[in-house]
Order: sequence, then C-alpha cells, then structure tokens
Amino acid sequence: APLVIPCGACYSFDLVGNVTFPGGLDIVGKLVFPTDHPATTIRTPSVVVQGVLEVSTAPSARISPEDRSVTFVLTGLDDVKWRPAEGDACDSQSKDLCNLGAKPFVVAGGRLDVRAMPPSCSSWTTILDKVVTKPVKDPEDFPQFETLPPACPTQGIHFIQEDFSGGVGNWRGH
Repeated sequence: APLVIPCGACYSFDLVGNVTFPGGLDIVGKLVFPTDHPATTIRTPSVVVQGVLEVSTAPSARISPEDRSVTFVLTGLDDVKWRPAEGDACDSQSKDLCNLGAKPFVVAGGRLDVRAMPPSCSSWTTILDKVVTKPVKDPEDFPQFETLPPACPTQGIHFIQEDFSGGVGNWRGH
C-alpha cells in the first residue's frame, strides 16, 4: 500500500539521504520540502498528488547540482492501480481501479508547486497575465518569404499543372 499523506494534514519532509517508499506515495493533504532541506533521493514506484506537493530550493544566485533538494526516482515495471480519495473509482460503471501504468507521477486534481529557480530569475508567468496583457507583435518574429533572385523568371512558371476542374481523385474544382 502507498504511503498516504492524509487529507487536511500538512507534513514537512524531514528525512535525508536515500528514502524508499516501496508502495508508492499518495499525497492527499500537503507535503512540503523546506528550502533548507538537504539533498534527498526518493525511490518509489509512483507519486500521486491529489493535494499539494511543494518543493523549493534554497534561494541562491546560481543554479547547480549542489542546490538540488529532492530527486524522485520512479522504480519498478508493474502497472500501478490506484483509487482516488474522493469517488469510488475511475470507471464508475465497473468500479475498477485506475490503471496509471508503470512509474507514474500524476497530479490528479492536486497542485504541484516546484520552485527550483531563485526569485531573481523569472522562469514562469501566470496564464492570466498573458491573457490580460495585449501582446506586442514584431514582424521580425515571423518567418519572411525570400524574393526570388533576379536570375529566376517570375512569369510563365507553372508549379502545378492541374486546376482540378475535371476532378482528380476526391478533389473537385470550383
């Protein structure tokens, strides 16, 4: 059975080194990796986030392997069967468990909050900011067609000799 972070609970991860959850990890509540947490490798066949998984690195001016706070290594080859915390099953008719396949890392209605870049490095933006702001269009951002060199004829060239007026295959003209 997976290790379950229960609904309504907030756990701060305090294990270090190599940690193994042989039955998987099912986060229904909230699991937080503090910014000052030492590097940890979690080995597990599955991670399912129905609640909140929050991972932050220490605020640093440089990104490097030493700044890595948590690494997930998904293990095993067997399909993982799972039941949502709310509801009976994935298929309400047959009441079957959800087959997530092998090595799933699934956000199932929850929230994954990974802050791996320092605040000084703008690495993401909210969708609403892009929807509300009028985009600035620069013609140089779009591909431009090159004009033919002067040596190339510009009249009398027929690249396609068919006008489809008599029909070709399923194609019909005007």
